[in-house]
Amino acid sequence: AASRGLRSAAEAGVRRSGRSRGIKARVLRSTAVTVSPCRMVCAPAPASAAASLRAAASLGGSALASGLGRHVDAAPRLRQLLVAHSIQPELAGHLCLALALMNDRDAIDDMRGVMAQSRRAPILYESAALALSRLGDDRLTDRLLDDFTGAGGALARVAVTTTVLGDHGDRRAVAPLQEFLLRGGRSQLERAFAAAALGRLAARDPLPWNGAIAAGVNLSAAVATLTDTANGVLDYR
Repeated sequence: AASRGLRSAAEAGVRRSGRSRGIKARVLRSTAVTVSPCRMVCAPAPASAAASLRAAASLGGSALASGLGRHVDAAPRLRQLLVAHSIQPELAGHLCLALALMNDRDAIDDMRGVMAQSRRAPILYESAALALSRLGDDRLTDRLLDDFTGAGGALARVAVTTTVLGDHGDRRAVAPLQEFLLRGGRSQLERAFAAAALGRLAARDPLPWNGAIAAGVNLSAAVATLTDTANGVLDYR
């Protein structure tokens, strides 16, 4: 249950970078990667601001490819990059997911810091929380419940915390979510998110409902109804 959604989140990040599609294909289809993602992760920083923006997208894809390919020798460099780029939502999120795919527990403290400072950046918050879930962080459930109950009507935070609570699969979250669902003083939408989290916690299938649809799909040629990063079948979890 702790791994639910992690690989799909990583692969979604890889899809968002055009250059990284080729890297992913080489990592997944061949043991002899022509251009190693580790080398790209360790490449020197570009000089210009425009080059830096392009490099950030490529770096995120390279980091995810390293994680998917279990290139654990890149983990120390990825931790350095996570500290240096912790306020860049997409790149930091990709770095968290990559380190989690490598089972790098030395990154837990850094990920906790990223999660704590990203309450207003839901995509980064979710990536850091999923990574911590994969790494078995024993403090994660309490942090998620605190952020969920203290969201104060901020629906983006409610949505992301309930999503990760459901994916994390910790039974300790059941009673607090039930109490939140049944008591008054909360909006119907907030209570609906609590109900959805309980449903995810109770799901017997370790994969998301649309996991079977994603198997074997040529994502580079996918139509919008399958995935457009927002409203496609594979975009719902």
